[in-house]
Amino acid sequence: MELVRDTLAYNFGIHPDKFVLAHPTEFKWLVNDLGSLDVSVLFPIRDACGGLPAGTHRMNGDKVYCYVSYDSGDAVNRTRRQQQVLQLLFTKLVQNGRLARLPVLYVSYQDHLETDLSLLDLLLRVPLALRLGDPDRMNYFVLGWEQLRQWELPDNTQTTVLLPREERVAELFEQALAAISEPSPLGEIVLTYEAQVTIAVALTQTAQATPYVPVWPTNTLVGQPTASTAQPTATRTSTQPAQPTATRTPTRTATPGPTATQSEPYPIPTAVFYTPTPTLPGYP
Repeated sequence: MELVRDTLAYNFGIHPDKFVLAHPTEFKWLVNDLGSLDVSVLFPIRDACGGLPAGTHRMNGDKVYCYVSYDSGDAVNRTRRQQQVLQLLFTKLVQNGRLARLPVLYVSYQDHLETDLSLLDLLLRVPLALRLGDPDRMNYFVLGWEQLRQWELPDNTQTTVLLPREERVAELFEQALAAISEPSPLGEIVLTYEAQVTIAVALTQTAQATPYVPVWPTNTLVGQPTASTAQPTATRTSTQPAQPTATRTPTRTATPGPTATQSEPYPIPTAVFYTPTPTLPGYP
């Protein structure tokens, strides 16, 4: 990476402070972990990648890698394809709360990637990533043939390299800086991304706080007595269902008093009240 840093600094005056170097295998893994990519092919590829006509194609890791590495002799067109796929990867990582999986992805790839980015660096940049997920807030600039020229090394290797046209490159860099400095409103899609990652983080924390404990079914034999010798505290008690069991229940004892005996068949006492009949004047 030191050679890449020096090249960028020498040609463009850019000193990158962070880098990620992914090998082909890890690149394919990432595409598959994100669930493939829907890529719009502008220029058909007929002699590689199984044939890719113009149009939108759903590609797995192997096909995406073939798409970005295919060399048709036009280095600028290949750079455009690579930037297109990088944008698709970034957008898909931001969508549907996938940034909540960032710690898991980091642990899975840290032994296979070359980078000076720590997990804390990535987590601190999640708010920025959510805002850059808006396509209207992301711009791409490619050094095309107006900014580059081919030059063949003066030896027998027939190696061709690209040299920058300094004035044209400076103009393109000014356009890029102007695009970065131009304020843009926060779109509704960013609010949607923020809500999605908030929900995903909450669900992840809930799943970690309440781990699933499987409950395995047990077979119980009905009607067959079982003997247990491993548990000394268990006591076998034989119960005869035909013999009633007496239950002692405390009763309240009342002081004996006079009782009335009734001959009627229904032992319900009836109270009789004497009501005097009023006597009208003039009647005996």
